[in-house]
Amino acid sequence: MASLGGVELGGQIHRQNMKTKRVEPLEGIWLLSALLVPLWIDLWGSHPFDLAKSLLLRALVWIGVAIWLLTPGRGRPLPSVTRWATVALAGVWLAATATGANSGLSWWGSVGRNLGASSLIGLLLL
Repeated sequence: MASLGGVELGGQIHRQNMKTKRVEPLEGIWLLSALLVPLWIDLWGSHPFDLAKSLLLRALVWIGVAIWLLTPGRGRPLPSVTRWATVALAGVWLAATATGANSGLSWWGSVGRNLGASSLIGLLLL
């Protein structure tokens, strides 16, 4: 007969070594983004869905990047090809933003969508 947290063998309960794994801060950010972004709406805004979700996701991603940069053991590095492709894509977006007709609009995006280079790079980091 099994019991909670252990297995009953021969009338005795042998406790299994149950270690609780705490949620790392970076994992917590990804869990928050997966749970909150689909549910997040701004009922009082002129764009209740797109802008609110975009701002929340961008804030969570940049908080996650800051946590990742401040964490001493950052985990596995990306493979070389993936790393260089990511850096190249971010570089192209930044160059297009800097040389665009309206750099501010290219960086932040339009009022309705808010999908500028800052959001695109945040999605790339996600």
